[in-house]
Amino acid sequence: MKLQWRLVLLAAPLLVMVGCGGNDEDKEGLSEEETRAAAAVRGVYHDWESVELNNGLVKVAVVPALGGRTMGYEFNGQALLYANPTLYGRTPGSPTGNRAAWVPATGSASGGTAEPVASVQPTDGEASPTEQAPKLDAPVERDTTPDVPGGGLAEPPAGGAANQALAVGASDARPAMGESEEVASAPLSPSLETEPLRYIPSPTTEDYRNYGGQAVWPAPRSHWPVAWPPPATLDLGVYEAETPRSDGDLVEVSLASPKDEALGLQLRRTLSLTRGSTLLRIASVLTNVGEAPRVWALTDVSQHPGALAAGETFTKDVQLFLPLAGTSRHHLGYAALLGSPTSPQYAPADGLLRVEYQGAEAMAGSDDHRGWIAYGDRRHELVVAKLAALEPTATYPDGGLTSAVYTSPAEKESYVQMSLSSPLAQLAPGEPLSFTVYYGAAACPLPIVAASRAGVVSTPLQAEKLGDSVQLRGVFGTFHTGHAQVAFFDQQGALLARTEPVPVSPLQPYRLDTISVLPDGAVRAALLITNYRRVDIAELSDAPIKDLEPDKPEDLAIEPRPITAAGGAPAEPGTAPTATPMPAAAEPGEVKPTGRPPAAEPAKADGGASIGS
Repeated sequence: MKLQWRLVLLAAPLLVMVGCGGNDEDKEGLSEEETRAAAAVRGVYHDWESVELNNGLVKVAVVPALGGRTMGYEFNGQALLYANPTLYGRTPGSPTGNRAAWVPATGSASGGTAEPVASVQPTDGEASPTEQAPKLDAPVERDTTPDVPGGGLAEPPAGGAANQALAVGASDARPAMGESEEVASAPLSPSLETEPLRYIPSPTTEDYRNYGGQAVWPAPRSHWPVAWPPPATLDLGVYEAETPRSDGDLVEVSLASPKDEALGLQLRRTLSLTRGSTLLRIASVLTNVGEAPRVWALTDVSQHPGALAAGETFTKDVQLFLPLAGTSRHHLGYAALLGSPTSPQYAPADGLLRVEYQGAEAMAGSDDHRGWIAYGDRRHELVVAKLAALEPTATYPDGGLTSAVYTSPAEKESYVQMSLSSPLAQLAPGEPLSFTVYYGAAACPLPIVAASRAGVVSTPLQAEKLGDSVQLRGVFGTFHTGHAQVAFFDQQGALLARTEPVPVSPLQPYRLDTISVLPDGAVRAALLITNYRRVDIAELSDAPIKDLEPDKPEDLAIEPRPITAAGGAPAEPGTAPTATPMPAAAEPGEVKPTGRPPAAEPAKADGGASIGS
């Protein structure tokens, strides 16, 4: 008996179905603007000289003169990183707003069409970096293998109650690592980093100006020369920017900090953007350039607008989503680092802390290891997720916190903040510590309950068995211009088949509401995302196939429309698409395109298409 495969659309937006193909056919149904070549140019962002990466979906602005910070991440007409408007064009060494001068780059790049972007040298009496940044000497990386999705801490804004510094311990002034080799060379131990964070006064906070954007700091803060602000050389020093590399599919730029002689550290950041994706990859490498072993981690910190609508200072529509550990050491599931543990901004439920921004200052941390955190605007249905790989058994800085959220007092500055931290590592002289974080943007309704490098999940996939059929539902946002497919798996995890690909875009939420005839032996369904070339990215959501008797059998009627054979023209809106068998599994480390499916057998009288027994 032949297995009949059918999909129908219920009360959902029309899904435009396309046949599988290669090369130019891969872009069928996809926007050319969303799949244009990734490139880099030298630009000016809010009066700062910048390196700008652009692929038609997102525009990223990196400012070498501000510690190599990412000051701009724009998606769908919105600036999703906060930049302090009172400091546009200013740098620590140029309070009147004079910009750094651009000089010819000394590094070289192989290939690419981007306008060369030169190294930045300081003006207005700023100190120069002590040595030239190393050249890019590795081939452009095609990073399509999903990482395990990661933790960190927020900086307090200057002024008022915010003039408090995060620190571990009881002193607001600590010796530089070079002055305390006993601390610097101490082996990792649980007692080193189990003290909880608390706020203590710092006399240097008034001198620290909050520029915003995205930065990377060494952690724990107990190893900083003072409790606050962050080490100036790494945080706001003038970085050397290498000439970007681009081949159209990927563009990347690397920046290197001056050496921090007091801490014996140097930081290198490489930012990369691929064609057809909003994912910004930021790979940070902290190197021990001192003469003694050091214990360090890295914390990725980003600030985001308190409101997206013009004229608004802050809004409850801006929300943060912080995953909480099921077996947290904190009795609420999170650590209240600033403000009331039961702040009216907080809504903990189902393993998540949702924070609705109400203009009040507060901070909370988590010891969860899922490796993601998200910012969203409910009214605009826009989301930015931050992801990193975390190790559940590792030791983390600042009391074991992997992630944190902060909300600023809106009367001073209106922004919210997300942080992720790497595990602690003991670094021998010359040894590096790497920490890679991804930023992805998508259109998606709130709340956000899960995230991966494929996208974000608002309503998880549901797969409910209805006789010989299965109803599939869910609401998602994808970081990739490409296609979505539902795959079916048996009890042993074998891939049985996948539905015909549906075009998806980061610019539109993906609302899934379909019925499919269920293949024999299927016990699990998963929503897969592929890029515009039909290369698998990752599963976005999955669900066991559950038994459920329909309340209204008449609602399950399948309209007997003709079906377009796989590989042919797209099905007309409202018609039932075919399903295609799963390709052979890739070898470990290999990413396989889905390929062109075999042609379907002739359509049956009821509108179904047979694809096998």
